[in-house]
Amino acid sequence: FGPYSVNNDFFFKKHEELKLRRPELRARHGIKPEDTVLLFVGKLIEKKRPQDLLAAYKKLVVKNPNLKLVFVGDGALRPELEKEAAELPGVVFVGFKNQTELPEFYTLADVFVLPSGMGETWGLVVNEAMCFGLSVVASDLVGCGQDLVRDGETGFIFKFGNIEDLSEKILGLISNKKKINLLGEKSIEIANLYSHKKTVQEILNILDHIKPSRVIRFLVVFFGKIKLYLFFIPELFFYSIKDFLFRNKGSVYFNFNGEKLKYLRKIYNFSYRNERAVEIPIAEFLWKKYNPVSALEIGNVLSHYGWTGQVIIDKYEVAKNVLNIDAVDISTDKKYDLVVSVSTIEHIGWDWGEEKDFDKSIFVLNRVKKVLNPDGHMIITLPLGFNKYLDLFLKNNPDFFSETYFLKRISKDNKWTQCLYEEVKNCSYGEPFEAANAIMVGIFNN
Repeated sequence: FGPYSVNNDFFFKKHEELKLRRPELRARHGIKPEDTVLLFVGKLIEKKRPQDLLAAYKKLVVKNPNLKLVFVGDGALRPELEKEAAELPGVVFVGFKNQTELPEFYTLADVFVLPSGMGETWGLVVNEAMCFGLSVVASDLVGCGQDLVRDGETGFIFKFGNIEDLSEKILGLISNKKKINLLGEKSIEIANLYSHKKTVQEILNILDHIKPSRVIRFLVVFFGKIKLYLFFIPELFFYSIKDFLFRNKGSVYFNFNGEKLKYLRKIYNFSYRNERAVEIPIAEFLWKKYNPVSALEIGNVLSHYGWTGQVIIDKYEVAKNVLNIDAVDISTDKKYDLVVSVSTIEHIGWDWGEEKDFDKSIFVLNRVKKVLNPDGHMIITLPLGFNKYLDLFLKNNPDFFSETYFLKRISKDNKWTQCLYEEVKNCSYGEPFEAANAIMVGIFNN
């Protein structure tokens, strides 16, 4: 099988680096050497059920005064949790921390608890915690439970929503420090089986069994090139000829805020036949307008059209000068004159390749505002009708951006016109034309 994994090498290395600093890291948060620390890492939202952990802690701390609880994360439930925790000793809220900061909290903890409900398809934070030798208590709805949380070996599984069961499972660990350490050692052993290297090797093993013959591979490549040379390149050539012949009739240019911008005609990503034809020229126009000294791009798009010099983060695309980190982990220490993102934000937390998290794209947009220099600017372009949740948020929060503009596709040959929101609010993605039928350009001025 191909295990669901994290970057074990990174976390194991951090474990070795930080374990001698454990007393110092605990002291920062008022935690004594004799204290036992429960750790929660994740969004403080209903799905994660942090309130269940707090309820169990409330029962346990009465007879276990050396028990502490650390919440790492932020979310809608935080004010409510903080209000309830104000009456309890030893509860610490540290807010959102990016992945590079998490090792310090795994190091200071003793037991990791994930009480999530329906929708926690795996729970990679469990992998991370186990790399630091933490025993784990997880609900029976946490996806990784059957694989990683082996009852009595690396931790315990409790019945979701049952505070009594959760309390008992935690008590079974904290009442025996030796047991915590033994289970922690087993956690490291099991975590080591769920690595990127193992995942890659298993995928290669599978591919070896389904490896197509040389003839089939040749045909796939051959017909792929035939389609490119016999259809797409001639189509692009036709567009170019048409642009030349009808250049005085609006075929070459479109208007954006009174500016005459030239449609992009590139074969890459079939830009000539989708929303990139207007997004890239708009981004280029605004970039020149703001003339930034430092710039950050979320999603590796512009480099494919010849742009260089910006810092690029992209979770998946491996390329030169691209940082492969999740957008939620953008460091706020570094500030930029300009942040730009072309048709990327709508994919965050929404695409098939990751667990659905409808708040994730909004979280990233808010976080990006924090990396802007004074007088800095954020430019976001995105298709309407693709991410319904994001569309609804923007509809209900019209002042989120300082400036908002809309463009609508009006023809099969990819012509666009600027318009009001009322004209695009009901546009669909992929209908009647392929890809985006309307886009939004959002500008935030710091």
